[in-house]
Amino acid sequence: MRDTRHRLAPLTTPLRRVSRAALGALLLATFCGCADELIAPVEGSVEVEVRNVRAETKIVSLVLSPEGRAPLTSEPAAELPATIHRFEAVGVGLASVRCQTLALDRTLLDQLTVYPVAVVAHDLTHVVIDFATGEVVVEPPPDDTPGVCLDQTGAPDPERDVLCGTCTEPAGAIVAVADDDDCGVISCDGLDAFRLEGDNTAAGSSQCFFDDYAPVTSARCASVAVCRPANDPQTCGAPTTSLTLEAGLCRTIAGCVGAGPPSVVTAVDGTPCGGTRVCQGGECVDVADPPPPPPPTVGCADGAREGFLDQATWPSIAGCEGAFSVAGVTRAGLAPACARAAGDDGASAEGTGCSAADLCMEGWHVCNGKTEVAAKAQGGCGGAVPTGTPDKMLFFAVAQHSSNGSVCDDASTGDNELFGCGNLGTQLSADKNCGPLTRVLASTQPDRCGFNEAEPPNGPWLCQGGSESHLHEGGIVTKVGCPNTSCSYDGNPISSARKGGVLCCRD
Repeated sequence: MRDTRHRLAPLTTPLRRVSRAALGALLLATFCGCADELIAPVEGSVEVEVRNVRAETKIVSLVLSPEGRAPLTSEPAAELPATIHRFEAVGVGLASVRCQTLALDRTLLDQLTVYPVAVVAHDLTHVVIDFATGEVVVEPPPDDTPGVCLDQTGAPDPERDVLCGTCTEPAGAIVAVADDDDCGVISCDGLDAFRLEGDNTAAGSSQCFFDDYAPVTSARCASVAVCRPANDPQTCGAPTTSLTLEAGLCRTIAGCVGAGPPSVVTAVDGTPCGGTRVCQGGECVDVADPPPPPPPTVGCADGAREGFLDQATWPSIAGCEGAFSVAGVTRAGLAPACARAAGDDGASAEGTGCSAADLCMEGWHVCNGKTEVAAKAQGGCGGAVPTGTPDKMLFFAVAQHSSNGSVCDDASTGDNELFGCGNLGTQLSADKNCGPLTRVLASTQPDRCGFNEAEPPNGPWLCQGGSESHLHEGGIVTKVGCPNTSCSYDGNPISSARKGGVLCCRD
């Protein structure tokens, strides 16, 4: 009997199960050298030794299950803490051994199944299970036991099909092969993963790579009767790597691990990004040397401001007077309609075919309500009306939303009332939540803007739209009520281009 030792995985590691395609072909070892001996049944023996069970163990139960045959059971009276039991006349082939340790009341304490165990013809296979060290020893080892290919009668069969092996002439010895189509396509998808490299902080740079492991279609055999395992780094080899995302200053990468998905995250304003610099709007700027303000521009499409006159003081907001016939200030998608020809000094002073957006020059837009006005108008609405302007002569509208009661809200819909800055319109009280806006055109009657001095015959503001128009002034308003200077106020002629327009904010 040979004295070869082969150490398998610790008890805490699942043991590899050999493919059923190898049944009756894998390691049916025999040391018989003559035909006469083959007349006897092809059998072997298995001895199981159990060591170092728990102190409370009273029974050790062993079940030997040869592939394709009835299981053999033994419950030794126990010589503890070590137990040895031999199973005789076991059919040649692969088998499993299940070991259970039980308390006196037969409560299960520990259980372990050992597979594969090769039952060798006319020889003894020794299995050692050590509960103290967590080791399993099988002698001879199933994966490298020498032998011959046998048929069901135990006779040499050189033509026998063996997974990952071949039965060669003349002795029928099992010889391992490198590849076998019966292993199929071995998947490596379980190893595919995103991987992060670099300094993933606002002050550094980082890259997210994707490692893609291709399936294995060659060299698939680990040994006789054993295909290489799926999703195993040694089986799958090197991946194909591709760069997915990059991030620099004031940006980091999130989710670049495992299955992802990764994304680039912009750092919060004020996050340090190196030295005295901090992140601001996704850019790394030096707090000791902030970026200069944008150069002053007029902001009004016709080249002249009528409110917030000092461009140095108010570089990002302008009061632009003029007419427009395309309805609405608060509507979504407000865009120029007459190539920015509107304005009291523009080519289309009557506002024909122009929208409120045509009063703003390129790079500017109708201000988006109270929040943007507060950010861009130093001193709020105070600069909207130049010194010396007569009373009730200027109203500059903004795209501020409201549902009712002249109360400003932060919703992106709701076009009740028309809000802005100036000295024309109803004064807004603090409880309307509209600061810094100061004026509103709000009617309780259909087809009216709600302030006499704004409407014909005193002014050009029109809020006409049927029986529900008094609930939608911001969406239906136009400024064409005084064509050809047909209105007058305080003894002065008034055209559609007079009495205000809109506030324009820099993009």
